Amino acid sequence: MRHCAAADRMVETVEAGWNVLVDATQTNRIVSGVESMLNYAGKRRDITEYGDGNAANKIAGLIQEYLKSIRSIHVRNRRHHKQ
Repeated sequence: MRHCAAADRMVETVEAGWNVLVDATQTNRIVSGVESMLNYAGKRRDITEYGDGNAANKIAGLIQEYLKSIRSIHVRNRRHHKQ
């Protein structure tokens, strides 16, 4: 049997209360699983190994900084060529 790190992470997130595994071949079980997660009142354990939940904001900030630096270089080059 081949080891799968993704499967290990899935088990961890189920055990922590963030996910639920259902039989994906039966629509009623999928719906029931989604409803159980939406109505879940239990305590969820933080899983910090997967980040802090701010990856998108950090990536957007880095892209914004990069674009500003490119704009700054472009503006300097335009001024240099006008002289």
